[in-house]
Amino acid sequence: MQSVSNVQSQDVGQLLSNSLVVNPSTIGKGATSTLSATISSTYLQPITGPVQFSYTNSAGTVVVLGSVDSSDAVQGPTPNSLIYSLTINSATANLPLGSLPIVASYIRIAGDPYVGIVSSPQNLVVTGQVTTTQFSILPVGTISYGSLVQFTATVNPTSIVLPFGASTVTFYDGTVALGTSPLNLSTRQAVFTTISLAGGTHNITAAYSGDGVNYQGSTSPSQSLNVVSRNTTTTLSCSPATGATGVPVIMTATIVGVGSTAQMASPVGSVVFKDGSVVLGTATVNSNNQAILSVSTLSTGTHQLSATFTSSNANYLGSNGSLVFIVKKIVAQPYYAIAPGQGPTLVGFNTSNNQQAFAVMPFGPIFKGGLRTATGDTNGDGVADIIVSAGPGGNSTIKIYDGKTLGVIATFQAYGGYNGAVNVAAGDLNNDGYADIITAPGSLGPTSNVKAFSGLNGQILRSFLAYAPGYTGGVTVAAGDVNGDGFADIITGPQVANPPHVKVFSGQSGTTLQSFYAYSAAFNGGIFVAAGDFNGDGFADIATGANAGGGPHVVVVSGANPKVKLGSFYAYTQSFTGGVRVGAVDINGDGVPEIITGAGVGIGPLVTRWTLPSGASNFKQVDQFFAYGKGGPNNYTAGTFPSV
Repeated sequence: MQSVSNVQSQDVGQLLSNSLVVNPSTIGKGATSTLSATISSTYLQPITGPVQFSYTNSAGTVVVLGSVDSSDAVQGPTPNSLIYSLTINSATANLPLGSLPIVASYIRIAGDPYVGIVSSPQNLVVTGQVTTTQFSILPVGTISYGSLVQFTATVNPTSIVLPFGASTVTFYDGTVALGTSPLNLSTRQAVFTTISLAGGTHNITAAYSGDGVNYQGSTSPSQSLNVVSRNTTTTLSCSPATGATGVPVIMTATIVGVGSTAQMASPVGSVVFKDGSVVLGTATVNSNNQAILSVSTLSTGTHQLSATFTSSNANYLGSNGSLVFIVKKIVAQPYYAIAPGQGPTLVGFNTSNNQQAFAVMPFGPIFKGGLRTATGDTNGDGVADIIVSAGPGGNSTIKIYDGKTLGVIATFQAYGGYNGAVNVAAGDLNNDGYADIITAPGSLGPTSNVKAFSGLNGQILRSFLAYAPGYTGGVTVAAGDVNGDGFADIITGPQVANPPHVKVFSGQSGTTLQSFYAYSAAFNGGIFVAAGDFNGDGFADIATGANAGGGPHVVVVSGANPKVKLGSFYAYTQSFTGGVRVGAVDINGDGVPEIITGAGVGIGPLVTRWTLPSGASNFKQVDQFFAYGKGGPNNYTAGTFPSV
């Protein structure tokens, strides 16, 4: 039986010593280093093999740098020694940056008595070429918050120019990175733009990353950039636009950066709300750029409200907004009245249940000229009083009944020497807390002389012609604050023989605020007017009713903008041509008045009541009834006039 042993190959020969020197051991990219291997022997046989220089890269691959034959070696320091030298250029050799473990390998050739030997590794450190980075800022100097600013960095080598590899420049505000841009390899520039620099002083630097192949990174000197705060505007608004005693008011301050865009941060901070010098409260600006405060402590009268915004950062400056706000006294209205076109009796109805509350004969039972009526708090006690004016034959007499007691509190004549009908309305024209009495001729003959008498002391506040001096067809009147300035304005319409020309005169100044036609200019039958804030926007709206010949057509427009129509309806059968008279009274206590219509001559004392539901595009009928019972006394058909 035979046995078989393992046979291993072994390189047998004489040993050498191998010492490697790298000089210099650290070089920049593009510089040279000489690799010197000293091969020596203690034997007499000559050294004839070559030496190969190499390193192992990060991937584990051996990279050969070159070989040197013994014939190119020089005599070493001992008799039987040779020095093999190889000079390499880090760029030409495409050496990576970093520390490279260089070894020298003696290669045994045929007939060589010496075995191969590898030196201990010696590190060659290759560094990127030094660079410098500079940058510029546009615009130069000081900018406003949110302005576009451009940084341009330029990277330059300090010695040998080698190709730049893919690399970036990061721009810093102190230690905070603003953004990173790629380096353009042709121009060696990187550009970065931003609008996000907050208000204040910024120290900007540009840091080049290096390309990892030929160039080291570098950081520029810092440059200072001053970003100043942007101006703001503060706009104050209130809802409702006109207040009422005890009713909460929502104050809204809207903060807007002047010239700001959607890309900028919104103003942040707080708003202090004041009534004159009295602080009402403070609110924080929300994500909608608004600060909102609800107040219910404003007293009756005129208030100078303000909102002062203080920014909580340096992006925006503070600002102020203000407005004049009117708080009106809430006037209780227990009654509204219906006046006859003929006859002596004024009928009052309870606003809470629409039941008849009273019937009075202001000018005695024998007076047959009919009446006109309005309601308003003429004595300032918080309860609407009932104002009655005489029809034809009543010497333009006005009588006022106390809304609490129904006792007579005032009687006067509106026009001396005039015995025709007088149309009447009431509203606080001078904002003194007392409803003033507005009158106008309601019969053919006199001019369109509108008068206003103080509810406080009876003095004449206004006296003017509503229409041209030649117009003598009578004027219908109403009162309401159409522009939200806290003063009731005077609204007029021609009663007969004139196109449906509505005018609105400022209660505060007497100037004309509005002038428009309620119906087609071709209609010449005249109109009746009433006013009330029917849509709850804080501005009195205007209701008109066509007089005889125009059908019972009621049109309601916004007092703030008469081009905006709020409603259009027929109060009675469309074929009825006796006309429709209009009034406005809050019949359900919700603070929003309803329209009351009275039929003109021909169908009895039929009254209808109309409301504008929230969000609706037209008025809806609430109910209808006969003010004097169906047909009325002696089958009454002379028409009715509701409270205006």
